[in-house]
Amino acid sequence: SLKQHNDGAWSVKLSGKLDTTSGYVIVKNGKQRYGVCAKDWTIYHADVLCRQLGMDGASRQLDKDSIKQRKKISLREWDRRLSCKGYESKLQDCRMSKPITLFKHRAGCPNNSYAYVSCQKRCLTTVSNGNPMLCSTFACGLCNWKSVIVHGTIGWNWFPKARSYQQGYNPSSAQSSGPFAYVVRPIGFDQAIVAKLESPLFHLTTQPLQVIVHFKVEGKDFNFYQILIVNEHNHQMNRTTVNINSLPKNKYLKQHAIYPTYRGLAKISLVVVSTKTFPNLKSSLFTMYGFIISGVKLNRSNSFMIGIGFVGFAVICGIIGGILYCIIFARRHAAKTAHENQDKTLEMSSIKTQETETIDILCGGSNSLATN
Repeated sequence: SLKQHNDGAWSVKLSGKLDTTSGYVIVKNGKQRYGVCAKDWTIYHADVLCRQLGMDGASRQLDKDSIKQRKKISLREWDRRLSCKGYESKLQDCRMSKPITLFKHRAGCPNNSYAYVSCQKRCLTTVSNGNPMLCSTFACGLCNWKSVIVHGTIGWNWFPKARSYQQGYNPSSAQSSGPFAYVVRPIGFDQAIVAKLESPLFHLTTQPLQVIVHFKVEGKDFNFYQILIVNEHNHQMNRTTVNINSLPKNKYLKQHAIYPTYRGLAKISLVVVSTKTFPNLKSSLFTMYGFIISGVKLNRSNSFMIGIGFVGFAVICGIIGGILYCIIFARRHAAKTAHENQDKTLEMSSIKTQETETIDILCGGSNSLATN
């Protein structure tokens, strides 16, 4: 049976190098590296792993035929089993078995079939699905906002369109088709939750700051949510607190907050709080379907990194590295050529010196013969 036997001594990553958003699942425990077998891996595991690696979720779970076409790896099979629900923030929060002694001497996964994951890549900020100021749909992740767990083990999660998601975890009792962002308090959960969805750094304009949020609440276990505004030093500038218990349930709602005109840089966060610490019999859900932020513009110092994404950044680093390599190679070649030319010059000078000495000897001998 699967129980919480997690010692936290292991870490996990993907095998991708230039593209860090996809690859085989690699577990590292001490100095040992293990592979995870595809038969023990589901879309629930993939979702949690992608969140743990700083991405919004899994874009897809590759089937066995797709995995066969990938470059193979050769690793010993990991001797643990994980059971993930799909809402966890990291694999260490999933229920895990004790080491299975049956697998200790197995060289690798059956049929060399290892788990392969492809995570959701960040969208450009210039397209509608990636605009952090106007997120009318969560079709491409969390619209370049990020989930921050302030307290507990559950944060903001992303649910894409169900049709392309191969039946991943759906927190809604109505089985909504998505896409949306959500915070869930699942059945039997016994911890407090403080989950923050944080924007990138915005540059405040001369217009009043306005925040419009479209959302829905299910269940009774969330206490309140806040719209929080802080400056670039994380000092609070303003906030709006809404009592969730006073809101109608299972209805689409809109919160419209207007703030005074500020100057400088700021971040906007949506914080959902549940203070309950005893197991609940029914799940509760805070779902956000979109938001609009006006009176701000994207700070260009960080929009570049968001816009190009991880792959673009790797390509740019590769180009810069190539240019530096060419410069270093050219300098080394020039130095080598100069050194070779110097050696040739010294060699020619030595030859000329020998020729001069020979001519002097011959001339000297001729003069002595002439004198006699």
